[in-house]
Amino acid sequence: MGIFAPPIAALGGAYYLKVKSDLDYMNSIHQKDYLNMEVNWVGVYSIYVP
Repeated sequence: MGIFAPPIAALGGAYYLKVKSDLDYMNSIHQKDYLNMEVNWVGVYSIYVP
């Protein structure tokens, strides 16, 4: 597992940075609205205004 840990950590970090970037972007567009975010079991997410 030790050999796979750095690439897995890098992919996880990139995924969470992408999620944060998308949330920040949606929040900048919809500053006065609530945002909903849904994430399925494989990590595919959607962010929307209800």
